[in-house]
This record gives sequence, structure tokens and C-alpha cells, in this order.
Amino acid sequence: MKLKTLFLLSTSFVILTGCGNEEEKTDDEKSGESMGTLNPESEEESENDNSNNDDTGKKEETENDSTHDSGLLDLNNTETGWINFEGNLGGNSEYLTSAPIEYNPNQNYVLTKGGYIAYFKGEEFIKTIQQKADEPIEQVQDADNIRVSYHNSFGNTISLQEQ
Repeated sequence: MKLKTLFLLSTSFVILTGCGNEEEKTDDEKSGESMGTLNPESEEESENDNSNNDDTGKKEETENDSTHDSGLLDLNNTETGWINFEGNLGGNSEYLTSAPIEYNPNQNYVLTKGGYIAYFKGEEFIKTIQQKADEPIEQVQDADNIRVSYHNSFGNTISLQEQ
């Protein structure tokens, strides 16, 4: 009889502990404070949870987009895909690539979200690098313009700033 009671208590404890962890995970996802790298799927779910299904929610989302300071990035002038390490645009349709941005290799620039920076001299491709968030981008002396590729979920928060 004591063994059955112990088994039931242990099982109940495991189930309650498991339920408690799921609730914490859900709260972290909703608040956007989860650990590790950004998971675009969880960010999209969070945005869906925070927006209404009526036109009012959509208008608020659009207004927020227009007030976001994207710095040197023109988020309304993008192409689908990313520029790979060979200089070709394509690949994942969940990525967007900016129009060419005038670049001065003697200036410092910071990208607020992770992405890819493709360096060009005129239309001639030089190289693409993977850029970490909030770190100065690599200075490439021969480049006179860059293009930034980023995950589409970053569209409301990404910015390229000249320092």
C-alpha cells in the first residue's frame, strides 16, 4: 500500500513539474526574453498573440512599422532572399535583402540584429560576411556600397546605424 502511495505522489510531482516548465517557457516566449538565439517561429507566434484579429490590430502593426527607425536601411525597398558567399541573390525565401547602401570604409557601422553584409565596389561583388548583432561591421577598404540580408522577422526591429 505504501508503494502505491509513493508511486502516485512521485507521478503527480513529475506531472506538475512538467506543467510548470511549459508555463514558464510560454511566458518567456511571449515576453521575448527567451535564452539563446532568436527563433523566428516563436517571434511570429508572439506577434500573433499580441495582435488582434480585427483591422484595428493590423493598423497598429502598420503604424509601428512606419515609426521604426531603421537607420540607413530602407525596409520598403527589399528583395526576397539573401546574398550568399559567392555574391548571388537567392536562397531562403524567409530572408530579405536591402537595396544597395552607400558605404564609407572609414566609418563605423552597427547592425542591431544579426544578418549578412555583402560588400560591393560598384556592381562588382567583393564578399559576404555573417554579422553578429550590435557589433561594428567589418571595414572593407575597396567597398563603396553594401547590401544587408536579414530574416524577415527582424523587419520591425533591425537597424543599420553609422557611428
